[in-house]
Amino acid sequence: MCSLAAGIWFAIHIRAHAYPFLQTTLFKNPLYRIGVIIGFLMFSAIMTMMFLLPLMLFQLYALSADTIGSIGSVMFPGAICAALCGKIARNIVVKKGTRYVTFTGLGLIALGFALIWISIDQWVWWIAAALVVMNMGYAFSQTSITESVSSTLRGNQIGISMGLFSLGMFIAQALGTAMAAKLLDVSFLAFPLHSFVMEKQSLVYVNLTLLMILVILCSSFMYFLFSRRASQTSNLGAESHGN
Repeated sequence: MCSLAAGIWFAIHIRAHAYPFLQTTLFKNPLYRIGVIIGFLMFSAIMTMMFLLPLMLFQLYALSADTIGSIGSVMFPGAICAALCGKIARNIVVKKGTRYVTFTGLGLIALGFALIWISIDQWVWWIAAALVVMNMGYAFSQTSITESVSSTLRGNQIGISMGLFSLGMFIAQALGTAMAAKLLDVSFLAFPLHSFVMEKQSLVYVNLTLLMILVILCSSFMYFLFSRRASQTSNLGAESHGN
C-alpha cells in the first residue's frame, strides 16, 4: 500500500514540474516499453532459476554448501562460463548485430531451462551442464538486449532511461525470487507433467522450471515483435531522410 501511494505521488510530482528528471514522454516510446518488459521477464526468469537451484540441489540431491561435490561445485562452471561469454557476446554484437545475438541467447536460455527440466531427479552433473548452456544464453541476451534498448533512445535520453532499465532489472530479481519462494509453498503446482518424476517435492521444481521456459518463450516472441517494429521504424527514418 505504501509503495502504491509513493508511486502515485511520484507520478503527480513529476507532472507538476516543467523539467522533471524523469520525462514522462519516455514511456510513450513503444520500443522502449517493450524492451524494458522483455528485459524484466528474462531477468526475472534467470534470477528465479538461480534462486531455485540451490534449494533444489539441497532438497532433492542432499547437497550442501561445504562438502566436495557441493552446491557451489555444480553452479561454478556456469558462473565462469557467463563471465567469459560476456566479452565474446559484445564482439559478436558488433559483427552480427543485436538481433542475431539476442535470439541466440534466448534460445540458449530456453535450451538450458529445458535441460534442467529433463534432468531433475537424474544425475546432478546434467544440471551443471545445463547451467553452462543457460548462463551462456544469459550473457549473450543481457548484452544484446541492453544494446537494443539503448538504440531506441535519443542521445539526451540514454542516461536516465538506461538507469531506469537497470532499476527494472533489480526489481525483476526481487519480484521473481519472492514469487518463486511463495510458489514453493503452494500445493497446486505438485501435479505430474514429467514422465520420470513422481515425487511431490520434485514436481514443484519441475513445474516451476516449465513455467520459466514459458516466460522465456514469451520474451522471445516479444523480442521478435520488437525487432520487426524497430526495423520498420529505421526504414521509415531512412526514407524520410532520403526524401
